[in-house]
Amino acid sequence: MGLLGLPPELLSVVIDETLPCDLEAFALTCKTVYHNAASQIRRHNALKRKWGQLDNVHPGGMIDTLSLLFEISCDPNIAYYVEHLSFRSLSEPYDPLTSLLVFPRTSEDRGFRENEDGMLRVKELVLASEHLRRANVDAEGWWAKMLVDDDSEIAGESEVDDALHIMISVIGLLPNLKTLKMFTGWDIVPSSEGSATCKDMISVTKSILQCAQDSLDRVIPLGKLETILPFTKRAGYDVRAPLQCLEPFMTLTSLREIFAVSCISVDDGYTGIPFHWSSQLNSQLRRLELAHCCIDADGLAALTSHTPLLEVFKYSHETKWHGCQHDWNPGTFLEAGLATHCGTSITELALTVDLLYGDIENGVSSLHSFPKLGTLEVDVQVFCGPPLSSGQQLGMDAKVPDGDTPWKTEDIPCIGSMLPESIYKVYINTHGDMRPLESLVKDIRYQRESRLQGLEKVIVRELPGDDSALELVKRQGIELEILDDPDYTMDSTMMPLWKREFDRLVGGVVNT
Repeated sequence: MGLLGLPPELLSVVIDETLPCDLEAFALTCKTVYHNAASQIRRHNALKRKWGQLDNVHPGGMIDTLSLLFEISCDPNIAYYVEHLSFRSLSEPYDPLTSLLVFPRTSEDRGFRENEDGMLRVKELVLASEHLRRANVDAEGWWAKMLVDDDSEIAGESEVDDALHIMISVIGLLPNLKTLKMFTGWDIVPSSEGSATCKDMISVTKSILQCAQDSLDRVIPLGKLETILPFTKRAGYDVRAPLQCLEPFMTLTSLREIFAVSCISVDDGYTGIPFHWSSQLNSQLRRLELAHCCIDADGLAALTSHTPLLEVFKYSHETKWHGCQHDWNPGTFLEAGLATHCGTSITELALTVDLLYGDIENGVSSLHSFPKLGTLEVDVQVFCGPPLSSGQQLGMDAKVPDGDTPWKTEDIPCIGSMLPESIYKVYINTHGDMRPLESLVKDIRYQRESRLQGLEKVIVRELPGDDSALELVKRQGIELEILDDPDYTMDSTMMPLWKREFDRLVGGVVNT
């Protein structure tokens, strides 16, 4: 008997078996199946709405990560519906008006811990994980640490580590997860110098990631992960996290985007934290946005030498703890750190400065190593140093070759001469000093007429109350934009358009 010849009640049973991953495709095979799948389609759509976007926060701001596992233990199908997941730490501020991902339960639903059967289901779900066995981690010990994490979280003890054991167990169950924001405390985990507990956590995580990487079946936990959002949204001189803690995820075949805040990749033997690539595989990353980070050319190259498909790179520099990168070299950062490895694939580029206590050692002097570059956003400051070709350098290790005239601001070349012919949008952020800006745009009108015919827009952006560039932009035939975004007019680090878009995407960066 053919499938369509089955009695409706049997066909309904068959349709039930297609939930959740294959229902939509199966229901559209013919009118008969679609008609008989009406109740399943309603349930499917309801589950998508309820569980598609999720975090670990109850209404009112209470955090309850273990509840996620309890829900999945009650209905395993839930794990297949979660596509966007955010783990908020106890230390992070909670604003219900701006939170996009809301855990769909009420505060009265936390009583499962007092139900022996409920907790037993959660424990059985956790102990059944193949990744604990693959990582050679004691399952009972792992469960005991989960309970400690849960007790601390429920008690609201923000001074303790996040519920990382619970987080890892959750993400190891989600085959359709596309976007992930991890706990702030994740930065302590992937460390070869860490405690036995940290080593257990990274071993289990790597097992999950390895299975996702090796399997030809995309319906496997983390097999569809595309985007990683910042695990910390705090910025400032004293806030730092190793970029290394994201490296285990970077070789996922599905991963396309990483957004991060306050990461360090500097190997100076003192204030920095180095980055090392541990895999024999390259990354499939297309977009990398790093805000309030502290990375030098070598630290960037350690990553970009393994991201040959990178198309979008946006970076803002911040001097970190103990003067890490007190002086910064955007000249080598862009050329040796990025262009050498990804120059032929980059189409969007942003390079700005949040906080720099020292000097620009060498300024950007050419962008011709990016032949496909279409959109560029820069702070004037990244050009305020001698070009690499001069042999000169500013900063604590300043040098001027014998007989040379020391570099001065007026020597900054016109930005038009630096740009490839592919360019069509340029945004320049200035902070009131007209001398470097005058040098930077001095021949832009001529360059647009003679060589850069595709350059549709050149915008100089200033803060409110500062219109000193008005006459200059008029002379050069370019546009002046005054930052009028009411959310950011008092924060100069948010003048760049890319930083404001980043801030809204990740739910707000907190300057400390």
